[in-house]
Amino acid sequence: MEFHGLVLLAFGTFLVAGSNDFRSDYEFHSAANGWFKFQKIPAKWHDARLRCNLEGAVLASPINVDVSDVIHSIISGHKHVFSSGVYTGVHNTITPTEYTSVEEVPLCSMPVGKYKNIFPEGYSGTSSCMRLLPQVGLVAGSCTDALPYICYKKKTEELVITECGTIDTGYRLDNRTGHCYKYHRYSQPWAGAYLTCAAEGGHLAIINSAAEAQVIRELIASVPNEAIFGGSKGGTALGFHDWNEKGIWRTIHGQTLVEAGYEDWSPGQPDNFLGSGTVGQHCGSIFRGGSRQFDDIQCSLQVPFICEKDPATLRPIPQSCNTQYEY
Repeated sequence: MEFHGLVLLAFGTFLVAGSNDFRSDYEFHSAANGWFKFQKIPAKWHDARLRCNLEGAVLASPINVDVSDVIHSIISGHKHVFSSGVYTGVHNTITPTEYTSVEEVPLCSMPVGKYKNIFPEGYSGTSSCMRLLPQVGLVAGSCTDALPYICYKKKTEELVITECGTIDTGYRLDNRTGHCYKYHRYSQPWAGAYLTCAAEGGHLAIINSAAEAQVIRELIASVPNEAIFGGSKGGTALGFHDWNEKGIWRTIHGQTLVEAGYEDWSPGQPDNFLGSGTVGQHCGSIFRGGSRQFDDIQCSLQVPFICEKDPATLRPIPQSCNTQYEY
């Protein structure tokens, strides 16, 4: 019997996806053997590189003819946003004399033709990030302009989609809530944690019940202090803040804590502690020690954080425990 199209095999808690599956917001291009996503919201180069990386991809560069053709086809479909070009992953931010893609493909190996238009008049050799201009090609320029960009994921082997609907094995499904959670041990400011969770297809964890609070407490307890890198080890960031509104606390989904279903502040909290500075505490966390109750922290404080993910979000294949064939 000959099979065509999607083949989905379930093995315990993992799903082996078909060749066109990675994330539902990426499109597979067989000619380039990879997935692409046009990021319409402009970003600085370093932020663009980070966003692609957090999504499990890289900032796209014309590393070969096939990838270059796909990039140009995407650009041709969005001509109205490209007056200043789109960022590529080609840069010299490590050393000014070497331009490579973020995958370390040297510029001299890329199908970009001659270099006469790449370095504009007045180019100083300082750090720059290359953008792709329609009808022009690669041009060296500032890394701080806000430009759209394209993320690229090369297909190197059969992808394994976990029961959490992602290739990220850091997420674990908890049957008590039906949601997946990941404890990020590398500390970040609250905004960085928010971005990381969103890029991974989830959100900063929101506690909606006493049962979920117990899930979060157990997850925190499973990570010892010595496994946390950087920042403060006293708390873990969660998905609520007060928008600098002096104690009107809401989740990142816009609900008050009571409306969300759970509010449990540690005694004396929130206290908007200023310390020796003038910036108050406007972001939410939960203490790692003691009773593990809510605390307010400065949004710039670097702490570990928990991401929460619905198993259905960004899942590129139908949720099913059955083998599916399309004839």
